[in-house]
Amino acid sequence: MKVLLAQGPPRVARRRTLKLSLIVLLCALLGAALPSAAPAATVHAAGALLSQNRPAYASSVESAGTPATAAVDGNTTTRWSSQFSDPQWLYVDLGQVATINQVVLQWEAAYGKQYQIQVSTDAQTWTTIYTQANGAGGVETLTVAGSGRYVRLYGTQRGTGYGDSLWEFQVYGSGGASNPTATPTATPTTVPTATPIATVIPTSNRPDFGPNVLIFDTSMASATIQNQLNSVFTTQQSNQFGTQRYALLFKPGSYSVDANIGFYTSIAGLGLSPDDVTINGNVHVEADWANGNATQNFWRSAENMAVVPPSGTDRWAVAQAAPFRRMHVRGALDLAPAGEGWASGGYIADSKVDGQVTSGSQQQWITRDSTIGSWSGSVWNMVFSGVSGAPAQHFPNPSYTVVNGSPVTREKPYLYIDGSGNYNVFVPSLR
Repeated sequence: MKVLLAQGPPRVARRRTLKLSLIVLLCALLGAALPSAAPAATVHAAGALLSQNRPAYASSVESAGTPATAAVDGNTTTRWSSQFSDPQWLYVDLGQVATINQVVLQWEAAYGKQYQIQVSTDAQTWTTIYTQANGAGGVETLTVAGSGRYVRLYGTQRGTGYGDSLWEFQVYGSGGASNPTATPTATPTTVPTATPIATVIPTSNRPDFGPNVLIFDTSMASATIQNQLNSVFTTQQSNQFGTQRYALLFKPGSYSVDANIGFYTSIAGLGLSPDDVTINGNVHVEADWANGNATQNFWRSAENMAVVPPSGTDRWAVAQAAPFRRMHVRGALDLAPAGEGWASGGYIADSKVDGQVTSGSQQQWITRDSTIGSWSGSVWNMVFSGVSGAPAQHFPNPSYTVVNGSPVTREKPYLYIDGSGNYNVFVPSLR
């Protein structure tokens, strides 16, 4: 939730060898694109390459240009780089449990001196299968023995004053997803950083949340769910100073409903990942109750679910930082009311919008640690911190304030249901 300025001196000199610098210069003069490195072989002496193009997550990033996914893309001209502190971590999701027998680390000049290679089946409890006490950087080929769906580099001491930085993080073995080199269609989080390590606090199988917390599951008919959503919205659409409060919670699965969110209403998915809950419909805020004026559309939120808007565009026309957090919009997002009526500020964090975000009449907005297809519009100030796809810094017209990274953040805890049907609280740690 905190936004700090990026730090550290320019690092161009140590990022490139002289040969690569000459290639960059020649490509710039000729108008050509940089050559991509040859893809890593899918078969290795230690087994198959399991990590390439799999989802990857990190404790932090130096900037939006050095995301976790760059360490598993098979391209040795792109890299993951962390913030300048210890500890830091990077892990890859292999899709399913695999047997791991080799890990190859291709370090940039900023390397990890002390680190561990760890495996996990749930990305929460980790087992160490290799410990490095005095790494020298360069290319390190590590013989390991272990199994897990997730494989993590956990760095405890950096070798330089910069962050940990990897051109490639390669995991070899057998098992994993059936097509490990395919780019996944959706990733659990939507941000250039990842869901951080969590403290999981188990609760009872079905806590008593009270009568105003409505919990939906896929065994319920769509019409039944829709009727309840409509009833809550009718009560809350213009209930600006009322006493009623509602939470609309969806268990993992896919739903075909329309959720129009009124005052004092929170809608959230109960999955560990936003893509665990998919709404094939809109999760939206309109301003019909105020004749198109959205400047009073606050005291509401949407969290932790994927939305597939039927028209291709979802609408979140709010004011006063009403949050849109940990969401995945499989389409575009409009932040202004229909007809471009007034709107006055909102907040997107830890989210992904596949298409364009259009701010329209929004006077100001902040988007943090997220990925967007593109952005259109500005009025007073549109602020971006750690956002992949953000426009370039420019002020005052258009008014874009762009910070490359958010060095210190702690995401909001959230509720989820595990495979046994137990409710848990995921408490993100500082990153």
